[in-house]
Amino acid sequence: MGGTQQQFVEGVRMEEIVEGCTGALHILARDVHNRIVIRGLNTIPLFVQLLYSPIENIQRVAAGVLCELAQDKEAAEAIEAEGATAPLTELLHSRNEGVATYAAAVLFRMSEDKPQDYKKRLSVELTSSLFRTEPMTWNETGDLGLDIGAQGEPLGYRPDDPSYRSFHSGYGQDTMGMDPMMEHDMGGHHPGAEYPVDGLPDLGHAQDLIDGLPPGDSNQLAWFDTDL
Repeated sequence: MGGTQQQFVEGVRMEEIVEGCTGALHILARDVHNRIVIRGLNTIPLFVQLLYSPIENIQRVAAGVLCELAQDKEAAEAIEAEGATAPLTELLHSRNEGVATYAAAVLFRMSEDKPQDYKKRLSVELTSSLFRTEPMTWNETGDLGLDIGAQGEPLGYRPDDPSYRSFHSGYGQDTMGMDPMMEHDMGGHHPGAEYPVDGLPDLGHAQDLIDGLPPGDSNQLAWFDTDL
């Protein structure tokens, strides 16, 4: 294998399992009751660690589920407390539009209770990093005009975006069909809140899912630290 080791479970690559499970949680997190359950399982530290994955598809689903969870103030504070600002800021510069857009949306939602000056500087950072070819303007309050729609999709999402293609055909191909989970998601179906909570495990220590991911660099964005 050229010196690299790949983990398989029942013949399926571990990274595909991680992506599929996280993507499913992303869809479930669109329902407010499901978000409460997911947050209660202590999953936020795991999702933040997955942002450091070298695999773009895993980065995308991790940022996506954090984007949904960040709609709730308590979750947004927990995401920030886990040190997500640095990896999310780094992902703003990703060549994968889906990754960059979700990262921007999480940062935007995390800033909602910050001082106006901080929010304006964040708007400048997001504008210069994310919308290089389509500059955006601030709204009347000076905030970046990120349009977080009713379905929770950050501005810039397009169903035909190649960054949202399925992982089922492998990571190295350029032409793949849309992820079935995303097709289900775009269909407007919202999972209900009838899932039982009792007996669910604490996923906060699922370290085996993130073994081998590179450590984060906490020196990514000095100006963020001055306001936190």
